Amino acid sequence: MKTLNYIVSFGFMISVTLGILFLLVPEFYSKAQKQDVFIPLKPLQEFSITYLPNGNLFDKRYLKLLIRFDSTTTYKKTFYIPDQEHEKIEVFLYQLGVLKEDNIRKIIPLSFGNDQLEKYSTVEVTYQNKSIEKIKINDHFLKGKKISLVERALYFLLTLVFSVIGLLGIWLVVGTAKLHIEHYQKTGDTQEITDSIAAKIEGFKYVFRGFKSENKESEILKK
Repeated sequence: MKTLNYIVSFGFMISVTLGILFLLVPEFYSKAQKQDVFIPLKPLQEFSITYLPNGNLFDKRYLKLLIRFDSTTTYKKTFYIPDQEHEKIEVFLYQLGVLKEDNIRKIIPLSFGNDQLEKYSTVEVTYQNKSIEKIKINDHFLKGKKISLVERALYFLLTLVFSVIGLLGIWLVVGTAKLHIEHYQKTGDTQEITDSIAAKIEGFKYVFRGFKSENKESEILKK
């Protein structure tokens, strides 16, 4: 039973450590290094906002943005109104003078005229797995935002912090496992797990001693 407990305990510790090193660290590092590559799409031939179709009706919880550049290519993005995903569209429409009051529902459905299409034709997008991640018109973001230097620095910091935590985790797991193996070789029995916190502290001490047991003098002093 004790052996099974050790296997489960070490398995959990290893899983958490590997998860930090191979999931969190690469994710933060990828975000820290990511550079948005915006692709210009023009000429703008259609810009319209409507509710999301739901059979013969519309689901008014969702706004559907349609942008078309030619007769065959139409880009669509859906925004969930209760979560305020459409706020950037509202700001954009305020700047255009299209939205006069704080109620976008009063102007839906909305479609730009030819004069507006010509004026706001600088449209750029970023892609991720063939799906639009960010859209901006005349440098105004309708979806997504530019990553600031502060955010990039924070992602680098998180990468460093979790890398250190992951490496210390591996070091601790190896040290604790070696400590138990040595105990088993000397006594022929596994150690009791009576205090998990105390066991972890002892494991840390053992690791920082370079995987060496305490000398006899320190053991005598403790007694």
